[in-house]
Amino acid sequence: MRSLNYSRLVSRQSRRFARLRNLIPQMPFSYAVHKELNLVVSTGTDCVSWKEIKASQDHTQTDPTFHPLFDQIIDLRAVTSFDMTTEQVRVLARRAIFSLTSKRALVASSPAIFGVGRMWKMFTDLSDNPSQIRVFYDLSSALMWLGLETLPTPMKSEPKCMKTQQSCPYLFL
Repeated sequence: MRSLNYSRLVSRQSRRFARLRNLIPQMPFSYAVHKELNLVVSTGTDCVSWKEIKASQDHTQTDPTFHPLFDQIIDLRAVTSFDMTTEQVRVLARRAIFSLTSKRALVASSPAIFGVGRMWKMFTDLSDNPSQIRVFYDLSSALMWLGLETLPTPMKSEPKCMKTQQSCPYLFL
């Protein structure tokens, strides 16, 4: 009777799974520009890292449909945690992507995520480019502050995957 080499079999299956997993776009942090509303909608899910937010900021800044005068809503209601240090939050918050007059609303549903949003606001307020940031627990208050009734539908401007810069098949509501 022939014995199986389980470690080799598991390794082969792991490689197959890894190849399949890479075909599905991973999108813990995405954005969509709604030029007709002068609005950027950024959305986070699960654990969001420093690299993902930085990549999103870089792509937003170079997106031809983006303008620094646009407002932004950052929907963090589905974020469970952040993988970044306080120093990394400070660096990201101090980057000059939006103008001084832009309104930027962060929406968080948990106290921990809300606290990171407040820290982001504090670092932005202390920067050379202090855009108007408010942190909210509920989406309706954030939308009201931005002068909106609802989030725009993603079909008008689909979220961009940070890995491929192509449109992703995910809805972010």
